[in-house]
Amino acid sequence: MNFDTLQLLDKLQQDVGERVYEEQAGATLWQNYEVMVCELADDYTSRWSRLPPEHTYDFQRTEPRRRVVATRYAGALIWLFDELRKIHASEDEVYTFHDFYAELADTANEYNEEHKSGATATRLLEDVLDKVRRIYT
Repeated sequence: MNFDTLQLLDKLQQDVGERVYEEQAGATLWQNYEVMVCELADDYTSRWSRLPPEHTYDFQRTEPRRRVVATRYAGALIWLFDELRKIHASEDEVYTFHDFYAELADTANEYNEEHKSGATATRLLEDVLDKVRRIYT
């Protein structure tokens, strides 16, 4: 991980701690890189997730499939995903955006599964940021 990335992640961690995402979050649907983030899973998301991926790569690290993260904190997670796109674009060429967001979606889904009733937006975003740091080291 380069020094600039470390500084940006530290700033993002601080923003999460200060709950900046509450002010910045707006969108409640995000769909990129075979990942969909939404507030509620419905028939459309179920059908979408079963479709084959639009793109697969021979060097893909993650299972090539579509992922849905349905969480009441969709706006906060979308804010974080958008912020991380800027960081990832300059950091790592080994992880494609498809792999990067697949890993983050899996992490968010694992957090939601483990903390069904006790989930918080801040903790969800912190778990995703922890995953980003592990990817870059």
